[in-house]
Amino acid sequence: MLGKDLLAVVELFANEKGIEKGIVFEAMEQALASATKKRYEDEEPEIEVSIDRLTGEYETFRTWLVRPDDEMAILGSELTTEEAAEIDPSLQVGDVHRVQVENTGFGRIEAQAAKHVIGQMVR
Repeated sequence: MLGKDLLAVVELFANEKGIEKGIVFEAMEQALASATKKRYEDEEPEIEVSIDRLTGEYETFRTWLVRPDDEMAILGSELTTEEAAEIDPSLQVGDVHRVQVENTGFGRIEAQAAKHVIGQMVR
């Protein structure tokens, strides 16, 4: 979906439900993050999606939290300090390592997910 199309969907949802566009954007970001997570079958990745409120363009990032070596790191969302040092020696415990990943398209399924999230947010 192109940025202008995404902005049109936000406008439609906001007008249809009578809610703030910011809530619709947040719901769409959550829906896109959820769709992206489905690409990672055996892991529980942390995914962040950021939609530009003016252009409708969005970026998707996968993140990992750096944990101390004496704690069990969750596969797909956390790194031990040893693993983090292999990626970037400047990473310390508590830091977040972010990598941009390919955007998931915003189709019918993602629109339904966004509609569901909006319903939950409004309640």
